[in-house]
Amino acid sequence: MATAKSPRGASAGSQKTGPQVRWQWRLTVLLTLLTVGLVAGCGSSSHSTRTGGSSSSSSSIRLVSTTPTPTGTLSSITWDLPYGEPLSLDYIKADYYSPQTIDANLCDQLYWTNPVTQTPEPDLATSMSHPNPLTLIYTIRQGVHFWDGHLLTATDVAYSLNRNLNPKLGSGQALFYRNVKSITATGPFQVTVKLIRPDIVFPEELASNSGFVAEAAFMKKEGSAFGNPKVGIMCSGPYEFESWTPGNQIVIKANPNYWNKALEPKVQTVKFDFITSTSALTAGLLSGGIDGTYEVPQSSIPELESTSVGHLYFGASSQVDVMLPLAGPMANPLIRKALSLVIDRAAIAKTVFGGAAQPGLSLVPPDVFAYDASSFQAAYNKLPGASSDVAEAKALIRQAGSPKTPITFGYLAGDQQQLETGTILQSNADAAGLTMTLKPLTSAQYGNITTGVSSPPGIDLAIYAGYNLVREPLEEPPYFITPRPLGYTNYIGYSNRTVTNDLNLATETQNTQKRAQLYIAAQAIYQGQDTAVIPLVNLNEVSFGNSKLTGFPTQFAYFEYPWAAMLGAAH
Repeated sequence: MATAKSPRGASAGSQKTGPQVRWQWRLTVLLTLLTVGLVAGCGSSSHSTRTGGSSSSSSSIRLVSTTPTPTGTLSSITWDLPYGEPLSLDYIKADYYSPQTIDANLCDQLYWTNPVTQTPEPDLATSMSHPNPLTLIYTIRQGVHFWDGHLLTATDVAYSLNRNLNPKLGSGQALFYRNVKSITATGPFQVTVKLIRPDIVFPEELASNSGFVAEAAFMKKEGSAFGNPKVGIMCSGPYEFESWTPGNQIVIKANPNYWNKALEPKVQTVKFDFITSTSALTAGLLSGGIDGTYEVPQSSIPELESTSVGHLYFGASSQVDVMLPLAGPMANPLIRKALSLVIDRAAIAKTVFGGAAQPGLSLVPPDVFAYDASSFQAAYNKLPGASSDVAEAKALIRQAGSPKTPITFGYLAGDQQQLETGTILQSNADAAGLTMTLKPLTSAQYGNITTGVSSPPGIDLAIYAGYNLVREPLEEPPYFITPRPLGYTNYIGYSNRTVTNDLNLATETQNTQKRAQLYIAAQAIYQGQDTAVIPLVNLNEVSFGNSKLTGFPTQFAYFEYPWAAMLGAAH
């Protein structure tokens, strides 16, 4: 198994770990953002993923953005969710891999992020006006119906979005709604959002699951049962919820009345399995029992790369693995920076991730730089950690008083990927004169860390794998620099007034160059000077599909779009 994730990341016991709310934003530029750094291969029919054709981690990976266009239909496929069974399909609780992978095909959003071009496109919102800095007016698409035949109106949109403002419901998107004053239906197909202060991030997040819409009457009727296995959900997407057999499978079926004929499903039924065992998943893919999956475990890459039953793909991604400081010595910024300076990130990328990752220098990876990319990249390259600096690390440790207290690294028990990473970190720490011990955690303990519930006593450091949902650098940092509970990953109580002020001002800034400079200034402090979080690697998206199907996107933005509606027969 790979690293566990949680809301905003993934469920414990799965592959990775990540935040409880998602990351990505944009504003009136929603329809005009430039596509920066798009990978080659859009629409390519090639599936060779390494230029040398070797499975060796030393060979280069060739990124593609989508699989070949399908030529026909299929009656049914089985797709796996390596992060395990969802806890709920309620969209405000679907802030991690498994439920988002499904909900993206069930629920329409105000906007969605095209997984191939990585740019936002209109979905339920046909337009937005911005008459003043504190008002957003959305025109809602007419003629859209829920699966039960009821017409979707502004009332449904307003009710759906307002659920994110109710603290009793525990929305994973609450942080993105922090500057929202009210959301009201101001016409049959018009929704008006009033802000407390200008916020360029909120409207960008409506191209993620922050903008999902479900039927208001259905949610009111079902109450807390909405999204559970028995009730399911009621949305308007290209697929309908059909059944959920707990512990076994979720089934969705094609919506014959979907409004967008360009996304009319070519696969009638999609069955989602919950296999988290790496060996079982690999065996299922090789035997044909499972037709495809996203988030292929790294240890499965060699076998899946060499098989003739299907194709392994690598795509661009905003996913990162970072070290989350929790307590003890890691509360000291000098110790955090010293440890960061001696980490062999290249070894982790090569040895642990089989080359499907690159050394990471920040919480926000370069793939997220959707504007002023040259300035972002230049600042990113200057961040510490590009190469080991044992001498400076030792000097920082002496400045901190040469503490002898061991650093306890908590890893998910049974997760070989985390254990291997911890072993490398332990060796790196020793080189600087720091003592690190490794301690296995139960799924519950690890899940509590990554979802912001609590940190087990005596655990100082843990891996946290997260991602941006929209290509906006401002999306993720608030989770690490804002006091808990909104900043639920900020266990060490990190606070820097300059960082907070710069990020708040950037959030209000329409001019992208000025916004970029404000973010870069904040990053130089929270990431460079204070090391509020310790970056490890930037990950590639890794997916697999057998030879009978094709059409699915191979970049990480897949679950901000009805990706299953793109699937079809390869021949």
